[in-house]
Amino acid sequence: MLRQTQSYEVSRMAVEGHALEFCLAEEADFEEVMSISGDIYGGLDYLPVRYHAWIRDPARRVILAKKKGQIEILCTRFKVEYILPKLEATIAQLKESGEEWEDPILLGATDVKRVFLSPKVVNGVLPGKTIIQDWAPYKPLESNLEKLVRQDLIWMADDKEEPTVVSLGTAPYRVPLGTGYHRLNIDIFGKHFPRARNQFLAQVQQRISTLEGPVYCILYIEPSLWQDMLSFCQTALGLHVDRELRVQNLLEADM
Repeated sequence: MLRQTQSYEVSRMAVEGHALEFCLAEEADFEEVMSISGDIYGGLDYLPVRYHAWIRDPARRVILAKKKGQIEILCTRFKVEYILPKLEATIAQLKESGEEWEDPILLGATDVKRVFLSPKVVNGVLPGKTIIQDWAPYKPLESNLEKLVRQDLIWMADDKEEPTVVSLGTAPYRVPLGTGYHRLNIDIFGKHFPRARNQFLAQVQQRISTLEGPVYCILYIEPSLWQDMLSFCQTALGLHVDRELRVQNLLEADM
């Protein structure tokens, strides 16, 4: 059960025929929240890592909610020592073959704000005019970008002036699946497959260069690109696909 906090009343809302109960999250709610986290994504749930940081963030309000629902995910699994040479060979082959390869552009803090707040990106690239980072949605506001650029994120775009695909990669973090297991999250926005593919490769290459051992890489991408990306991951990289993500039922919102 989710608890009512001392000065906040629990609110209820009917959504798709189900009542939702909301309350402001507290440190004391951790064990209750973890009781629903254990079997999510086969042990890859982000809550154990993120919960306390979210609660202690003075710029964030975390609301807990109860709702019945189901989420599927796409998760590729690989070992760093196996995938690194594969990445290098695949990128080299794409460059030589001329299959629409252009080096993704790494964005600094100033470029991030300019690119992600541009009307072209907000209205034409971001899903629902929303920046989604590691399942958390943010309105494209300068204050939110200032918060995000202080985090250990890798930001990329296909072009600084006329971007059609942009991405951000979260720093890998340990997951309790065994010794040395890491989870890597990559959010890619845009509908042009070759450019999305290029940023996926570049994001993975950037992030795993200092890791070793097994990595679960969870990729969030435009639904129309899923099949192409799945086929590419399997045929070009030989990646093992554990699960498929086709819908995100999101109950987290930037306040």
